[in-house]
Amino acid sequence: MIYRFYCAYPDVTQEYMESILKLVGNVKEFEVFRFQEDTPYVVDEDGEKKRYTFILKDDRENEFWLYTACGYSGEGPRTTRAILHLLGLKDDFKISKEGNNHIVESDLRPVHKINLLIAQDKAEQYRSPKRAYISLLSLEFKYAYQRKNFMDALKLMGYIQNVRKDDALNEKSYLFSWFDVSEEDYYYPTNNMVTLRSVFRDFSKENIEVMIKELIEKTGGEITEEKEV
Repeated sequence: MIYRFYCAYPDVTQEYMESILKLVGNVKEFEVFRFQEDTPYVVDEDGEKKRYTFILKDDRENEFWLYTACGYSGEGPRTTRAILHLLGLKDDFKISKEGNNHIVESDLRPVHKINLLIAQDKAEQYRSPKRAYISLLSLEFKYAYQRKNFMDALKLMGYIQNVRKDDALNEKSYLFSWFDVSEEDYYYPTNNMVTLRSVFRDFSKENIEVMIKELIEKTGGEITEEKEV
């Protein structure tokens, strides 16, 4: 099936892809056209020619026709990269490389992964940074929508931060050096820490681990590594 979405605002296109994520399988191929006049994906709709510049094809025989890339910088290329990251494709596809006006990638293998440090808010007063660290998990999901569902549910339980390996502001950032993460990993990041809300402050370590693992199972995830911290 072909799904088409044509909008001049790239951020709205990104929101659209997030909203229909459950319809998207694992993307096996995509095409990007830098300039509208180069694309053969043209449809007469609503009295105008709509030229789609970003085409995704998944393993369910679906195609997603979008309009994003225009120029070498700015919101168009940024949104193209962000959507690829959303779909588990975080390689360097040289989206912004000058002269790279038609990009075709095939035989793709999306990865829907999360490395998650779980922390408990043990603050005794306002603004106290005290935390108790529970565990570090590496998770994998079969599809992008499952990963997103997990992260959306986790946001209701606590505050999520992206963690860089060299983050001087996070005392546990060194733990993420155990994992190999693409240098392109900046939208929908792989390495995260969740600090659970104060309502969970008195939960035991064991109860928190059970709670998180039940959420992982319900959203279709699998724990591939588990480390004590």
